[in-house]
Amino acid sequence: MNNYKFFIKKKFQGEIVKRLLENHPDVDFVFCAGDDRTDEDMFKAIKKSSLPVDSYFCTMVDSASKKTSAGWHVNSPQDIIQTIKKMVQTGKNF
Repeated sequence: MNNYKFFIKKKFQGEIVKRLLENHPDVDFVFCAGDDRTDEDMFKAIKKSSLPVDSYFCTMVDSASKKTSAGWHVNSPQDIIQTIKKMVQTGKNF
């Protein structure tokens, strides 16, 4: 049963993100990271939203050769931490 619940959660990520953005239209910035095919719906939902392009940062955690709709790639979860640190240090939205 646990695996089934996990699948359901992953399957509806795009719809969940879409609803969150609809319910919070005043959001300033979205950082979204994922590491597999099920995360693509989440990336696509963000890109299709009314958010300006410079207000979201979709990142695939995998090799740069992996095809993705995310705008950015990092090789490992540790790289996500380093990316967020750089964003905080510069004080800019990417």
